[in-house]
Amino acid sequence: MASFDETAAQLPRDVIDRMREALALGRWPDGRELTADQKKTTMEAVLTWEAVHLPPEQRTGHIDRSGCGSSESDSASRIPAVTRHDH
Repeated sequence: MASFDETAAQLPRDVIDRMREALALGRWPDGRELTADQKKTTMEAVLTWEAVHLPPEQRTGHIDRSGCGSSESDSASRIPAVTRHDH
């Protein structure tokens, strides 16, 4: 029996595209609403498929940091620390 990840990675692109559309609209192509469990499972399938078939910059949720002008460690060092004082 194939694992979820193996099965998701083997789905055809048109199925993944329909899943993305269903997630965006909150409905399946036939008009039925996605349940919370369906949303979760569908998103997991889409993200798993993308991790296998797409370069990082084309994946759902990718943030292009190339134009930021600094590395993540540089920007993290500029965030001021929050100090908690107990009274």
